[in-house]
Amino acid sequence: MKRIPKSFQIGAHTYTVKMVDEEEMAEVTDDRDCYGMFDSDTLTIYLLKPSRKLKRSVVLQTFWHEFSHALLWTMNHKDFTNETFVDAMGHHLKQANDTFKF
Repeated sequence: MKRIPKSFQIGAHTYTVKMVDEEEMAEVTDDRDCYGMFDSDTLTIYLLKPSRKLKRSVVLQTFWHEFSHALLWTMNHKDFTNETFVDAMGHHLKQANDTFKF
């Protein structure tokens, strides 16, 4: 998957993905240095839009990082907020997805 979905399902939950600018991200996260965020209350992943300062490849990796938060949250996994664990999982999911052979 080289594209970022607008939504996806895990179990009984439907998650929405919103591409936002820096101002919108700061409103959601109170953090201007954040590339993405998973909101478990609204089942939404917020991602910064690609720009001259932010490469599309970084945004795509950020999607997989936030997807990992959502997946682990759905599983009620104790590490859903463990950034080191989530980041490693996101990298591995992206690599597996990018290298599938059909």
